[in-house]
Amino acid sequence: MLVDAFSAPIEESDNHWKSIDHLITELNGTSKPRLIVVGGAASSLVDDKGTRVLDTPSFKEAPYYATGAAQSIQLDHLKSDATFDWTFISPAGLFEPGERTGTYTTGTDELIVDANGNSYISMEDYAMALLDEAEKGKHIRARFTVGQR
Repeated sequence: MLVDAFSAPIEESDNHWKSIDHLITELNGTSKPRLIVVGGAASSLVDDKGTRVLDTPSFKEAPYYATGAAQSIQLDHLKSDATFDWTFISPAGLFEPGERTGTYTTGTDELIVDANGNSYISMEDYAMALLDEAEKGKHIRARFTVGQR
């Protein structure tokens, strides 16, 4: 198992997709290790029309837009080029240290939001979701989203 939690400064955001391209080159043709990528929320869908967080007006103005765009490219490259087992995990919109509740909700491509439209997960619960995925492998060659309802 290989967990890619690479992070780059905003001004070097392209290194997100460049690093995944390197991993794809190195891992294609292998059966192990399985790669789990700690991705971002920008590629998650916010409606049934296919609108990504990345495409929303408020995100386009965010200072971290370049990072979200690069992480979306990471996912695209995994989907189109990887021949090995991988998983891409997208957190909720707000992802920060907090309380470990022991619960979380997963989806496939949709941004997880609560009844008030808020999208949140603590880093502690996100870590649980990542470890559960590593142990159970429910999302092989796929992305999944995680958040709290």
